[in-house]
Amino acid sequence: MKKLEQAIEDFGLLLSTIDAQQQVQELAQAKADGRLVVLPCKIGEKVYRYCNDAINEGTIINILLNVKTGEIGLEYEMPICYTCSRSGTLGKNLFLTREEAEKALQEGLKWRERGL
Repeated sequence: MKKLEQAIEDFGLLLSTIDAQQQVQELAQAKADGRLVVLPCKIGEKVYRYCNDAINEGTIINILLNVKTGEIGLEYEMPICYTCSRSGTLGKNLFLTREEAEKALQEGLKWRERGL
């Protein structure tokens, strides 16, 4: 009976390995076809935005893909700031870490001080 149980377990491992290999092949083909999109974050994660010289924290509620440009946009809830829009673009006005948002805020302040 132990040999049969071991054979069944081995067969299950073989099937899961074959399935994993098929998934890798499908992902590789999707990448080659230009159909693979790797999201930078997931719904429910925190996002940071600078607005009115402050860093505000929100929660991602939707991820958007511009099919023409390939740009990924995010919709978020940010209860502290009522003047911010509810969507934005990573690296432009939204950031996944507070440090990135603080750096962008400092750059924005430098440009404003220069009168640009």
